[in-house]
Amino acid sequence: MRIWLTEESGYTAIQGTRPETLAFALTDSPVGLAAWIVEKSHVWTDNNGDHETAINRDRMLANITLYCFTGAIGSSFWPYYARQHSSWPIGEKRPVTVPTAPERNRRTAPVAPSTSAPGVLGGVVLAYALT
Repeated sequence: MRIWLTEESGYTAIQGTRPETLAFALTDSPVGLAAWIVEKSHVWTDNNGDHETAINRDRMLANITLYCFTGAIGSSFWPYYARQHSSWPIGEKRPVTVPTAPERNRRTAPVAPSTSAPGVLGGVVLAYALT
């Protein structure tokens, strides 16, 4: 948890506080955009040091191209901004009412313990991949 917070959570701070600054920079630089997406993919996938074992090159390039040609990287940051500047949208007063199965692997961000799920997530099934 300490390593995640010190080494891997900076993107939430910048996307949550200055999403437009980052969006303008990445929209103006296809190489910067590619570097951002590849780095996030490397960190967020369980890949044994080679992200192409988790996401092949064609799929990665398609993802980068989608953001590059549409200029939509900025809109992907707004949920982070909204989360930091408003109350959490899911809770006892606004539960998720459909069956839900959150998934985690060793490379994902820490999440609340499963004891927080009842009453908030409808029909929750917790699935933890041990890969």
